[in-house]
Amino acid sequence: ELPRIVEGPSAARPLAAAELIVVDLETTGRSTDQSTILEIGAVRIRGLRSVETFQTLVDPGTAIPPFITRLTGIDRSMVDGAPPLAAAIAAFHTWVGAAEGTAFVAHNASFDHRFVAIAFERHGLAPWPGPVLCTRRLARRILPDLGRYDLDTLSARFGIANRWRHRALGDAEATAQALLELLAIAQDAHAVAELGDLVQLQSARLARKRRPRAATPAPVR
Repeated sequence: ELPRIVEGPSAARPLAAAELIVVDLETTGRSTDQSTILEIGAVRIRGLRSVETFQTLVDPGTAIPPFITRLTGIDRSMVDGAPPLAAAIAAFHTWVGAAEGTAFVAHNASFDHRFVAIAFERHGLAPWPGPVLCTRRLARRILPDLGRYDLDTLSARFGIANRWRHRALGDAEATAQALLELLAIAQDAHAVAELGDLVQLQSARLARKRRPRAATPAPVR
């Protein structure tokens, strides 16, 4: 379950005045207990446009699993000299800033947010200052007939070219573009005007699709 805004000034912040930070991580695996962050990419959206990016590789201090190298192209030679997680996550935390209500956005956000939240806590950093938004969850509610909701399908729907697939900044940039497209539809079709409206929309129950009724067989004559 993703964190939600329940009340307070952040919920009433107009989307045009909201700060949204789109995050993508590459990690050494899926478990926060056994894996660690390998790369951080992020895009800051302000005034409903991308204004700034952040990217860093991270030296995980361990071997990189071969399947991660096949997926991302990141190998041991690329992270030699990169900052360890303590320095990388501190730099990212500083870049994010502490403005109340700054939203964390990602595709499959529970995964990325979990890694970031744990890294912040383990390194003595203040928690993320605002709500968590998931472009996958939003797309399921805004584009109910899309069928598939992976990042590649969503990018294809909007004609987004991902220049660096399965690298943190490339995926963050593609997700940021998809988010802006989704926001435009949400404002028009769902009367979404404030940050709280967007959080409520992603938490809305999905409409159940009705199965077509089977045709009644003709009576045998």
